[in-house]
Amino acid sequence: VDLELMNLCLCLALGPLLVLHHVAAVHLELNTKNVSHVMKLNISEMASLRCEVLDNTRNEELIWYRGIRQVDVSKKNNVNSSQVCIFPLSTEDNGVSFTCLLKRDNTVKLSVMLDIRFPPILEGESSVTVEVGKSAQLTCIVKANPQAEMVWKKNGVVVTMEKSRYRQYLDSDKFQLNIDKVVETDGGIYTCVAVATDDNTTTTETKMFELLVEGKKEVLPVEAIAAAVVVGALVILFGLFARRETFFKPVMSHKSQ
Repeated sequence: VDLELMNLCLCLALGPLLVLHHVAAVHLELNTKNVSHVMKLNISEMASLRCEVLDNTRNEELIWYRGIRQVDVSKKNNVNSSQVCIFPLSTEDNGVSFTCLLKRDNTVKLSVMLDIRFPPILEGESSVTVEVGKSAQLTCIVKANPQAEMVWKKNGVVVTMEKSRYRQYLDSDKFQLNIDKVVETDGGIYTCVAVATDDNTTTTETKMFELLVEGKKEVLPVEAIAAAVVVGALVILFGLFARRETFFKPVMSHKSQ
Protein backbone atom coordinates (compact mmCIF):
# COMPACT_ATOMS: atom_id res chain seq x y z
CA VAL A 1 0.00 0.00 0.00
CA ASP A 2 2.78 2.35 0.89
CA LEU A 3 4.42 1.66 -2.49
CA GLU A 4 1.22 2.43 -4.39
CA LEU A 5 0.76 5.60 -2.40
CA MET A 6 4.32 6.68 -3.17
CA ASN A 7 3.81 6.02 -6.89
CA LEU A 8 0.58 8.03 -6.83
CA CYS A 9 2.27 10.95 -5.11
CA LEU A 10 5.17 10.79 -7.56
CA CYS A 11 2.79 10.82 -10.51
CA LEU A 12 0.87 13.78 -9.12
CA ALA A 13 4.10 15.66 -8.52
CA LEU A 14 5.61 14.99 -11.94
CA GLY A 15 2.39 15.25 -13.91
CA PRO A 16 2.52 19.04 -14.49
CA LEU A 17 6.19 18.79 -15.40
CA LEU A 18 5.45 16.08 -17.94
CA VAL A 19 2.68 18.23 -19.46
CA LEU A 20 4.97 21.25 -19.61
CA HIS A 21 7.67 19.16 -21.23
CA HIS A 22 5.20 17.89 -23.79
CA VAL A 23 3.97 21.40 -24.68
CA ALA A 24 7.53 22.70 -24.91
CA ALA A 25 8.39 19.86 -27.28
CA VAL A 26 6.19 21.41 -30.00
CA HIS A 27 8.58 23.28 -32.27
CA LEU A 28 9.02 24.62 -35.78
CA GLU A 29 11.27 24.05 -38.71
CA LEU A 30 11.81 26.73 -41.34
CA ASN A 31 13.20 25.37 -44.58
CA THR A 32 14.25 22.22 -42.65
CA LYS A 33 16.21 24.29 -40.11
CA ASN A 34 15.22 24.54 -36.45
CA VAL A 35 17.01 27.87 -35.86
CA SER A 36 16.59 31.33 -37.31
CA HIS A 37 18.99 31.90 -40.18
CA VAL A 38 19.99 33.96 -43.22
CA MET A 39 18.92 32.91 -46.72
CA LYS A 40 21.24 33.98 -49.54
CA LEU A 41 19.65 34.45 -52.96
CA ASN A 42 20.35 36.10 -56.28
CA ILE A 43 17.83 38.76 -57.24
CA SER A 44 16.74 36.67 -60.23
CA GLU A 45 15.73 33.71 -58.03
CA MET A 46 12.51 32.97 -56.12
CA ALA A 47 12.46 32.87 -52.33
CA SER A 48 10.49 29.82 -51.15
CA LEU A 49 9.86 29.66 -47.39
CA ARG A 50 8.31 26.59 -45.81
CA CYS A 51 7.40 26.43 -42.12
CA GLU A 52 6.37 23.15 -40.42
CA VAL A 53 5.11 22.22 -36.95
CA LEU A 54 6.83 19.23 -35.38
CA ASP A 55 5.94 17.02 -32.39
CA ASN A 56 2.43 18.44 -32.15
CA THR A 57 -0.52 16.38 -30.84
CA ARG A 58 -3.18 18.53 -32.51
CA ASN A 59 -3.56 20.77 -35.51
CA GLU A 60 -1.65 24.01 -35.12
CA GLU A 61 -2.29 27.21 -37.02
CA LEU A 62 0.65 29.21 -38.30
CA ILE A 63 0.97 32.91 -39.08
CA TRP A 64 3.62 34.82 -41.04
CA TYR A 65 5.12 38.29 -40.65
CA ARG A 66 7.18 40.29 -43.12
CA GLY A 67 9.05 42.58 -40.77
CA ILE A 68 6.26 43.88 -38.51
CA ARG A 69 3.46 43.42 -41.06
CA GLN A 70 1.40 40.23 -41.07
CA VAL A 71 1.34 38.29 -44.32
CA ASP A 72 -2.05 37.22 -45.64
CA VAL A 73 -2.13 33.43 -46.26
CA SER A 74 -5.12 31.22 -47.03
CA LYS A 75 -6.62 28.86 -44.43
CA LYS A 76 -5.55 25.92 -46.56
CA ASN A 77 -1.98 27.10 -46.19
CA ASN A 78 -1.69 27.74 -42.45
CA VAL A 79 -2.40 24.43 -40.64
CA ASN A 80 0.65 22.43 -39.46
CA SER A 81 2.65 23.62 -42.46
CA SER A 82 2.69 26.81 -44.48
CA GLN A 83 4.59 28.07 -47.49
CA VAL A 84 5.29 31.61 -48.66
CA CYS A 85 6.94 32.43 -52.00
CA ILE A 86 8.42 35.78 -53.01
CA PHE A 87 8.86 36.41 -56.73
CA PRO A 88 10.11 38.48 -58.31
CA LEU A 89 12.60 39.62 -55.71
CA SER A 90 13.58 43.29 -55.55
CA THR A 91 16.30 45.33 -53.91
CA GLU A 92 13.73 46.32 -51.25
CA ASP A 93 13.57 42.67 -50.10
CA ASN A 94 17.23 42.69 -49.11
CA GLY A 95 17.63 42.54 -45.33
CA VAL A 96 13.92 41.84 -44.71
CA SER A 97 13.03 39.14 -42.17
CA PHE A 98 10.13 36.71 -42.54
CA THR A 99 8.90 35.14 -39.31
CA CYS A 100 6.72 32.05 -38.84
CA LEU A 101 4.85 31.72 -35.51
CA LEU A 102 2.40 29.42 -33.76
CA LYS A 103 -0.89 31.29 -33.62
CA ARG A 104 -1.71 30.07 -30.10
CA ASP A 105 1.76 30.72 -28.74
CA ASN A 106 3.75 33.51 -30.44
CA THR A 107 6.87 32.61 -28.46
CA VAL A 108 7.26 29.56 -30.69
CA LYS A 109 8.71 31.14 -33.83
CA LEU A 110 11.52 31.09 -36.36
CA SER A 111 12.81 33.79 -38.69
CA VAL A 112 14.75 33.95 -41.91
CA MET A 113 16.45 37.10 -43.16
CA LEU A 114 16.79 37.51 -46.93
CA ASP A 115 20.26 38.32 -48.22
CA ILE A 116 19.48 39.36 -51.80
CA ARG A 117 22.58 39.63 -53.98
CA PHE A 118 22.47 42.04 -56.91
CA PRO A 119 24.98 44.01 -59.01
CA PRO A 120 25.37 47.78 -58.54
CA ILE A 121 22.46 49.95 -59.66
CA LEU A 122 23.46 53.58 -60.32
CA GLU A 123 21.15 56.58 -60.68
CA GLY A 124 21.34 60.36 -60.45
CA GLU A 125 20.93 63.66 -62.32
CA SER A 126 22.99 63.27 -65.49
CA SER A 127 23.66 66.97 -66.17
CA VAL A 128 24.66 69.66 -63.67
CA THR A 129 25.20 73.34 -64.52
CA VAL A 130 27.19 75.63 -62.23
CA GLU A 131 28.56 79.16 -62.41
CA VAL A 132 32.27 79.90 -62.15
CA GLY A 133 33.26 80.46 -58.53
CA LYS A 134 30.28 78.55 -57.11
CA SER A 135 30.24 75.02 -55.67
CA ALA A 136 29.20 71.96 -57.67
CA GLN A 137 27.88 68.63 -56.41
CA LEU A 138 27.56 65.41 -58.38
CA THR A 139 25.45 62.75 -56.64
CA CYS A 140 25.55 59.12 -57.72
CA ILE A 141 22.76 57.09 -56.08
CA VAL A 142 24.02 53.54 -55.61
CA LYS A 143 22.41 50.27 -54.55
CA ALA A 144 24.50 47.11 -54.37
CA ASN A 145 24.83 43.89 -52.40
CA PRO A 146 27.58 43.17 -51.62
CA GLN A 147 28.67 46.78 -51.17
CA ALA A 148 30.61 48.11 -54.13
CA GLU A 149 33.93 49.92 -54.25
CA MET A 150 33.34 53.40 -55.66
CA VAL A 151 35.52 55.84 -57.59
CA TRP A 152 35.02 59.04 -59.62
CA LYS A 153 36.67 59.57 -63.00
CA LYS A 154 36.87 62.68 -65.16
CA ASN A 155 37.28 62.17 -68.89
CA GLY A 156 38.36 58.59 -68.12
CA VAL A 157 40.99 59.51 -65.50
CA VAL A 158 40.55 58.93 -61.75
CA VAL A 159 39.78 62.22 -60.02
CA THR A 160 42.52 63.26 -57.60
CA MET A 161 41.15 64.68 -54.40
CA GLU A 162 42.58 68.17 -53.95
CA LYS A 163 42.53 69.20 -50.32
CA SER A 164 41.35 72.70 -51.08
CA ARG A 165 38.56 72.06 -53.63
CA TYR A 166 37.68 68.39 -54.19
CA ARG A 167 35.90 66.21 -51.62
CA GLN A 168 34.01 62.93 -51.94
CA TYR A 169 31.53 61.29 -49.58
CA LEU A 170 30.22 57.73 -49.52
CA ASP A 171 27.39 56.35 -47.40
CA SER A 172 24.98 53.43 -47.71
CA ASP A 173 23.09 54.77 -50.73
CA LYS A 174 24.98 57.62 -52.39
CA PHE A 175 28.43 58.62 -53.60
CA GLN A 176 29.02 62.36 -53.88
CA LEU A 177 31.71 64.51 -55.44
CA ASN A 178 31.85 68.12 -54.24
CA ILE A 179 33.92 70.77 -56.02
CA ASP A 180 34.45 74.14 -54.34
CA LYS A 181 35.13 77.38 -56.23
CA VAL A 182 34.53 75.88 -59.65
CA VAL A 183 36.75 77.01 -62.53
CA GLU A 184 36.13 76.53 -66.24
CA THR A 185 38.54 73.59 -66.48
CA ASP A 186 36.39 71.65 -64.00
CA GLY A 187 33.78 71.19 -66.71
CA GLY A 188 33.64 67.86 -68.49
CA ILE A 189 32.33 64.30 -68.31
CA TYR A 190 32.53 62.65 -64.91
CA THR A 191 31.93 58.92 -64.43
CA CYS A 192 30.68 57.21 -61.28
CA VAL A 193 32.27 53.74 -61.22
CA ALA A 194 31.07 50.89 -58.99
CA VAL A 195 32.95 47.60 -58.71
CA ALA A 196 31.36 44.71 -56.79
CA THR A 197 32.80 41.23 -56.19
CA ASP A 198 30.60 38.29 -55.20
CA ASP A 199 31.76 34.64 -55.17
CA ASN A 200 34.82 35.48 -57.25
CA THR A 201 32.65 37.24 -59.83
CA THR A 202 33.42 40.91 -60.39
CA THR A 203 30.82 43.28 -61.83
CA THR A 204 31.52 46.85 -62.93
CA GLU A 205 28.78 49.41 -63.50
CA THR A 206 29.19 53.04 -64.58
CA LYS A 207 27.07 56.17 -64.89
CA MET A 208 28.12 59.36 -66.66
CA PHE A 209 27.55 62.91 -65.41
CA GLU A 210 28.14 66.11 -67.40
CA LEU A 211 29.31 69.18 -65.53
CA LEU A 212 28.65 72.41 -67.43
CA VAL A 213 30.50 75.51 -66.19
CA GLU A 214 29.06 78.94 -67.06
CA GLY A 215 30.81 82.29 -66.88
CA LYS A 216 29.88 84.73 -64.16
CA LYS A 217 26.66 86.56 -64.86
CA GLU A 218 26.78 90.35 -64.70
CA VAL A 219 24.50 91.44 -61.89
CA LEU A 220 23.41 95.09 -61.80
CA PRO A 221 23.49 96.43 -58.24
CA VAL A 222 20.01 97.08 -56.88
CA GLU A 223 21.11 100.26 -55.15
CA ALA A 224 22.43 101.76 -58.39
CA ILE A 225 19.25 100.91 -60.27
CA ALA A 226 17.09 102.43 -57.55
CA ALA A 227 19.20 105.61 -57.46
CA ALA A 228 18.98 105.97 -61.25
CA VAL A 229 15.21 105.62 -61.15
CA VAL A 230 14.93 108.26 -58.43
CA VAL A 231 17.22 110.68 -60.28
CA GLY A 232 15.30 110.16 -63.52
CA ALA A 233 11.98 110.83 -61.80
CA LEU A 234 13.33 114.02 -60.19
CA VAL A 235 14.65 115.27 -63.54
CA ILE A 236 11.25 114.76 -65.13
CA LEU A 237 9.49 116.52 -62.25
CA PHE A 238 11.88 119.49 -62.31
CA GLY A 239 11.47 119.75 -66.10
CA LEU A 240 7.72 119.81 -65.80
CA PHE A 241 7.93 122.42 -63.04
CA ALA A 242 10.25 124.64 -65.08
CA ARG A 243 7.86 124.59 -68.05
CA ARG A 244 4.72 125.04 -66.02
CA GLU A 245 4.06 128.49 -67.52
CA THR A 246 4.23 127.03 -71.01
CA PHE A 247 1.55 124.50 -70.12
CA PHE A 248 -0.70 126.83 -68.20
CA LYS A 249 -0.43 130.03 -70.35
CA PRO A 250 -2.74 128.89 -73.17
CA VAL A 251 -5.29 127.85 -70.58
CA MET A 252 -5.22 131.25 -68.86
CA SER A 253 -5.44 133.08 -72.22
CA HIS A 254 -8.44 131.06 -73.21
CA LYS A 255 -10.22 131.93 -69.95
CA SER A 256 -9.51 135.66 -70.30
CA GLN A 257 -11.19 135.68 -73.73
